[in-house]
Amino acid sequence: DGSYPLPSALPGHAAGVNAVFAVAAAVQMGVGGQVAAQRIAEVENVDGRYAPHRFGEHTIRVLLAKNPASWTESIATVRQLAAEDGSSIVLAMAGRGNGGGQDTAMLWDAPFERLAGRTVTAAGSRGDELALRLAAAGVDVRRGGDDVVAAISAQTPGPVDLIANWPAFNAVLDRIGRGA
Repeated sequence: DGSYPLPSALPGHAAGVNAVFAVAAAVQMGVGGQVAAQRIAEVENVDGRYAPHRFGEHTIRVLLAKNPASWTESIATVRQLAAEDGSSIVLAMAGRGNGGGQDTAMLWDAPFERLAGRTVTAAGSRGDELALRLAAAGVDVRRGGDDVVAAISAQTPGPVDLIANWPAFNAVLDRIGRGA
């Protein structure tokens, strides 16, 4: 039903692509395209992802990375966000149960080189493997320990962008909350 802007409250290229697909699905289901676009533009939080979480002296944006493709998109998103607001960057990898994190070999397939020139904190129970990958990529990396929330708290007050694998993502949101 015509063309119209598709603003998105969610950061990153992948969120924009997802918004386009969501509008297309809504139109197929009989919702007007403009109405669908307006509603999608109101989405600020996807189960704790993207929305700013106030925690102490920090505003944390949490992104989930499950595989090399999602690490790639998340890296591009935090580079953009950090360039806009000078946010600190924390990357977290944890291994727990069947939720992922046991195999860190896939980290070598993600473009961490794109973070070169930035100081990045690697945290979580698999943070040593993550720190090794970041160092190999030429990133100025600090080890933040196993406690991801403590690593976030140790950052300079202000915005913090966190990219976390599934176990680390859930552990952090269990502590700071999932809402905006």
